[in-house]
Amino acid sequence: MPSSVNWPIFLGIIWAITLLGLFSAALCLNRWFAQISIGRALLLVAMVALCVRLIPNLFLPMGAGYDIESYQIVGNLVLHKENVYTSQEAMRRHPYLPLQMYWMAFSLWFAQTFNLPFVKIVRLAPIFADAGIATWITLRLHNRLPLPSAFRGGLLYALNPITVFVSAYHGQFDAIPVLLTLLSGKRLFYPYMGEQGVFAPTFSGVTRASQETRL
Repeated sequence: MPSSVNWPIFLGIIWAITLLGLFSAALCLNRWFAQISIGRALLLVAMVALCVRLIPNLFLPMGAGYDIESYQIVGNLVLHKENVYTSQEAMRRHPYLPLQMYWMAFSLWFAQTFNLPFVKIVRLAPIFADAGIATWITLRLHNRLPLPSAFRGGLLYALNPITVFVSAYHGQFDAIPVLLTLLSGKRLFYPYMGEQGVFAPTFSGVTRASQETRL
């Protein structure tokens, strides 16, 4: 193979094709889908979503260099108790809100303390949030569709190469406010915890603390 090959892109393409193959293979398991329980379906969707995102996070290098650099700058400012919004160092960076900034600071502290790559740590938050979205999709579809169809819907998101690379390669935080917005729905846990959705106000407030705002 030529030495000029861009290995991250090449491996990313191979991984995307692998994900599509896994989903196609999963569609053939009709008999097994019919026998699965809702609890096992949710657990499997979450585990699949995590595995297919943690693998590229571990082996692929930094995807969005500018964004990861921004995360590190913001995290360093927070650790040194400086004002992120007025700092000249972060002036042209996105004005991240508290939930994101504290995660960036924790990721930087953890990476420095245990001598680990910062990018591998900071991408964990959107990875787990994305797995949560896949699980949420499965649960909500189960309220309207037969369980096998809901399971397929959850797997479709879990194995979607686009969502995998947005969170596990580029390290974008989009999945976090999306998940929190979904969790703030009043009928999320219906019929499991009643129609009032007791956690809706909490998730709604945390969502506001995680969304980006452009000044």
